[in-house]
Amino acid sequence: MEYIQAIIVEDEKMTLESLVLKLQANCPFVQVIDKALTSKRAIESIQSLKPDLVFLDIQLDQMTGFDVLKQVQHVNFEVIFTTSYEEYAIEAIRANAIDYLLKPIDGMELLAAVNKAHKNIQERSKPLSRIALPVMHGLQFTSVDEIIYCEGQSNKTEVHLFNGKTFTVVKTLKEMEFTLSRYNFCRIHRSYFINLDYIESFTRVDGGSVTMSNGDKLPVSRNRKDAFLSVVSSGFHNRG
Repeated sequence: MEYIQAIIVEDEKMTLESLVLKLQANCPFVQVIDKALTSKRAIESIQSLKPDLVFLDIQLDQMTGFDVLKQVQHVNFEVIFTTSYEEYAIEAIRANAIDYLLKPIDGMELLAAVNKAHKNIQERSKPLSRIALPVMHGLQFTSVDEIIYCEGQSNKTEVHLFNGKTFTVVKTLKEMEFTLSRYNFCRIHRSYFINLDYIESFTRVDGGSVTMSNGDKLPVSRNRKDAFLSVVSSGFHNRG
């Protein structure tokens, strides 16, 4: 089995080291590439190292594990929440977590959760020419490279296609970001998730905006501008 690169986020050092030992004993194919004891360190580590899997404690310091996920620019990894509290299970499901482990963590439950994550990682590594997206009365099939950008609208997302058509997906923009994150897409605003292949230009005027190939001008939010410019200046490429 190929190695899974993982980051552990846990604010108690003894609990963190205990999880490392349990992974070594039960999941030797998991390679712990970093350990974070604070939320700030966790965000920096996830964004720089781009792990396959994150073990994420819910109660951290100034932030919760859910807050950490909201601060990460590209959620293209699996998440296993680790916590002492049962009441966060529903919120964990909404955050697209692959599993939710209660402390003290059982070795066999840990292995089962990691195996589920491994299956998802393998599936996401397969190139997909078409994806099925849920719409109001069924599924809409489309090629990923036909999508110019996605526009968040409350709990739904408007998908804008290269041919000028649009359709509404019954997923939030955050969920669409999770679906498309391994492709050449980037979140530039709380309302916009764009295909980098369709950018025509970027301007810093009025806070910053991009013009897409269909002529649509979209704002780049201040808190996402640096990450966006870092991606495009580093020679972005298709992640599929």
